[in-house]
Amino acid sequence: MMSGLGGPVVVANCTFQGNAGSEFVGGGLLNVQAPLTVANTIIWGNESAGVGNSPEASIYSMGDQLPVITNSLVANWGGSDNWDDLRGVDGGGNIDTDPGFASIAPADANFLHLTNSSPARNTGSDNAYTTAGGNLNSDRDLAGNPRSFGPSIDMGAFENQHAEAVIQVLYVDAAGGNDNNDGASWGTAFKTLSHALTLANADTRVDTILVAKGTYYPTGIASGTNRESAFHIDRGGIKIFGGYDAGTGQRNLAVNRTILSGAIGDAGSATDNSYHVMVIAGIPADADSIEVDGFVITDSYTDGGGSTRYNGIDLPQNYGGGIFSRRNGIGSKLRFANLIIRNNYANYAAGMYNDEQSSPLVVNCQITGNAAEYTGGGIYNRNGSSPRIINCTIAGNDADDGAGIFNNVNASPVIHNTIVYGNRSGISNEGGSSPVLAYSLIEDQPVGPGNIPGTVNPGFVAPVGYDLAPGNGGDYRLQACSPAVNKGNNALFAGNAAHDSDGNIRTAHLLVDLGAFEYQGTLPTAADALAKNGDQSTRTVIRVTDFWANDEACRLVARLEPAGNTPLSGSVTARVDIDAEVAFHKGSPYVQRHYLFNGPAGGSARMTLYFTQEEFDRFSEQLPSGPLPANASDAANKSNLRVFRYAGTAGSKPVDFHGAPSVIDPDDGNILWDEAKQRWEVSFNVDGFSGFFIGSVASPLPVKLVSFGGSVGAESAVTLDWRVVEQEHIEAYHIQYSTNGRDFHHAGTVAATQAAETSYMFRHHPPLGSAVLYYRLLISEWNGSQSYSKIIDLKIPDHRPAIVYPNPADQGFRIKRPRAAGTTATLVDQFGSHLKTWKFRSDEEYVDIRALQSGIYFIMFGDGLSLRVFKK
Repeated sequence: MMSGLGGPVVVANCTFQGNAGSEFVGGGLLNVQAPLTVANTIIWGNESAGVGNSPEASIYSMGDQLPVITNSLVANWGGSDNWDDLRGVDGGGNIDTDPGFASIAPADANFLHLTNSSPARNTGSDNAYTTAGGNLNSDRDLAGNPRSFGPSIDMGAFENQHAEAVIQVLYVDAAGGNDNNDGASWGTAFKTLSHALTLANADTRVDTILVAKGTYYPTGIASGTNRESAFHIDRGGIKIFGGYDAGTGQRNLAVNRTILSGAIGDAGSATDNSYHVMVIAGIPADADSIEVDGFVITDSYTDGGGSTRYNGIDLPQNYGGGIFSRRNGIGSKLRFANLIIRNNYANYAAGMYNDEQSSPLVVNCQITGNAAEYTGGGIYNRNGSSPRIINCTIAGNDADDGAGIFNNVNASPVIHNTIVYGNRSGISNEGGSSPVLAYSLIEDQPVGPGNIPGTVNPGFVAPVGYDLAPGNGGDYRLQACSPAVNKGNNALFAGNAAHDSDGNIRTAHLLVDLGAFEYQGTLPTAADALAKNGDQSTRTVIRVTDFWANDEACRLVARLEPAGNTPLSGSVTARVDIDAEVAFHKGSPYVQRHYLFNGPAGGSARMTLYFTQEEFDRFSEQLPSGPLPANASDAANKSNLRVFRYAGTAGSKPVDFHGAPSVIDPDDGNILWDEAKQRWEVSFNVDGFSGFFIGSVASPLPVKLVSFGGSVGAESAVTLDWRVVEQEHIEAYHIQYSTNGRDFHHAGTVAATQAAETSYMFRHHPPLGSAVLYYRLLISEWNGSQSYSKIIDLKIPDHRPAIVYPNPADQGFRIKRPRAAGTTATLVDQFGSHLKTWKFRSDEEYVDIRALQSGIYFIMFGDGLSLRVFKK
């Protein structure tokens, strides 16, 4: 074909083949000084002056007009990858390879048609075709078939009409597969994951790879020696899932372990293993998601001195043993789930390395038994990489610094429902890094929102010490009595996974557990989860220590945490005694469950004791004047609870100890109900150990109060009297009163006599009249101990209301009330808005209301009395 000496020429979807130019060059197409555009065209197998392998055999241009060539197959022009700008303008998408014609025989019905495997199939440009004036909906090719058939128009004059099967899932089976299979089913599965990944990286129709149980190597076989080989994902839209049984097609993560191992080369040595087991690098922000789910990633040895290029990015060979994730802009669309990352060694980042803004979602992962020579035994996050780490267990890892997690250079991971414990060190942060921790147990970290103190042992089934890393050992599931059970936040886990790292259901109980594994058994609650009568436990206490019954049956005795000026350190024995019925001492009941501790003298600690609701209820039945909390919402009666500590080393009831007890008043905020475990937890600070009994503020322990009563006389004066026996070491009786039975105020003090039996009297003039007044005695001893009497109530018969005059009022009114001096009152309107508040300087006060509009107003007193006043 020859074009020239005229207007623009457009050649679209043509095929030039078998042409020869003898007089002129340009076997396929000769252009003479004309603007030429070539699109979606095949120029192949032509000759110029007897030569078929020259650029001129395809196209020759004369003059200064260079052809513009787009999405075309042009022989001897090198394609877009090796374009010569002196010959023409590259519009992109050009190739130079055998087009794969079905036939080049003119008489054949398939002459110049494209085979199914032709590189010219689906590689044309729809836009170039329509720009040239074509219509993809109605045009036909040279054979009369639809011009567009498939995802994109073909190059050349003929459109291949074969409909390709859509490849979405590939299957891999180490035991029964063969890489010569098509990988389209378990029956025709590939043998190696590396082969399946190579195909998936190249073919965007593949979005899922299912992998059966077995061991897979980056080199394909264990005897491979290329340490730079890795399981490499270089595009978005790929999900790989392990844990399948190829025979049944069923997935069971715990039974069908699918192992990605870097243990290549010499089976007896780890030093020639792969530098990295898995690599994901250079995935742009707009790419589809990537998911790696259900594998054991193990056996890397990352000690190289060079680097390897993956997806155009160089990765050092001494970082990132198990997983190396660098420069991935897709954030949490990169998802690592249900992985066990263990037995990896590296100079840096043995388990997982996230670098250069790589912030994947890491969920349900066990990262254990990895060892880094320097930093980052479990996970290393660097250069703005802030992964979301949810319900993971990171334990038993070793490194000089950040053995659990090492964050460096503005790396601030979000860590939820996760356990980081038993590593050489917990989490280390440098270079402006600041992780966000919530509902987790992080060793040596301060307590944050919902977090368990980092000194608490999480109660793994069979953990392995970091000193044995790198290694494969350890069972990091939770025991029934683990403090991590039911301590997660369901809202922080929602949508991330319905199952744990074993494939078992998440939230098997009330709340999600911390860590990678959900405890599946029935949880003991209430009395079944607490120590029985006579249970005893001895522990060495240097941090938060839970005392369990000595038969290790998950029956909790108590908890101690060293605290205070002389923190406890050493061996402590704790014993529980439970009375068959509520017992009394000196006329006062105490809770059936009580404790005896023996330990180093002078040690201070925070103690937590445990009780059932039934035990509190049975106590309250015996002392209704000072009940203990009846349920979780009973905040008022928390203030009644007192701990009575008796000095001594032996005994099971108060009479066994010598001297009066000291009284401990725990903060109400430290009297907590655990809904999941159905128990009360009472925490307080102690110095030294002995017997501990729970009673009430109404428990008259140091003296026997025979009677306590009162009467109201003239002008509402109150007379109180009480009689005591067995009085010993009592300093004084402090009288307290209240108008509501909850908030008490000091009324006066009566010094105690030295007599063992005596009577007392006290007169009180309340500052303001009230319908009912409540009184109690605060009994103080010379050693500083205190206790309270029962509460009595007195009706005030001469309680008189206030008088307002004039009423209605115009300029103002006077209000008069007995004993009002020093009290306050408030004027409000009909909508409850506070207009003014005043303090009575005497029993009578004048209130100016000139600024108010006519209407009805109310005077409100502090004791609840209200009066109505009218403004003219």
